[in-house]
Formats: sequence, C-alpha cells, structure tokens
Amino acid sequence: MSNMDKIKPPKIDPIQKHINDIIAIIRRRMEKEFEPRVRARIKEYMDKYMPELETSRIELTKKIEHYDKMTNKFKAIFTPDEYKSILMCLHPDGERSKEKLEEVFVLFKKKESQLTKK
Repeated sequence: MSNMDKIKPPKIDPIQKHINDIIAIIRRRMEKEFEPRVRARIKEYMDKYMPELETSRIELTKKIEHYDKMTNKFKAIFTPDEYKSILMCLHPDGERSKEKLEEVFVLFKKKESQLTKK
C-alpha cells in the first residue's frame, strides 16, 4: 500500500462541529427571512420611486372597464345593413328616395328607447 491509500479525512474536532452547526442555524434563519426582506425592499422602492403607478393603474382599469362595457357587454342597436341605410340617408351625397327615408325613419323610431334610454 502506498501512502496515498492511508490518507483519511481529517477529524472534525468538537469546536469545528459546533461552528458548523451554528453556521447551519444562521443559514436557515437567513433563508427564512430572505423572501420577506426582499418583498419589503421592493415595496419600499415602489413607494419611494413610483408613487403614481397605483393611480395610473386605477385609471387604466377604469378605462378598460368602460371600453369593455361599450364594446362587449351590449347588444348592437342596429344590424350592419340597418346602420348602412341610416348612414346613406345622412350622408350629403346619399341616395334619399322618399321610400328609403321613410324606411330609415321607421327603423330609427323603433330604436328610440334604446337610443335615448326612455
């Protein structure tokens, strides 16, 4: 056998074991406190450097809700063909026969309650 085969790992004396145990305890404590400390620091940063962020978020949320209500939540008042007929009659160069005007008037009058909320 060579001298290399006889090498044994060094023995850890009681003081070194005690130091290793303390390091492990401190490491666990630090890992446990790390996430809350990071969150607190991020919150502090946000409060300090971006105070208008929450106000902007609230305003944008209101605008999005408003647009959603306008576009997605309501049934269309006119079909595309009805809308085109009305638009044609209102356009300065539109074709306005007496019959077409009467048809559009009746169509428009039927939707009065939806248009005026009465």
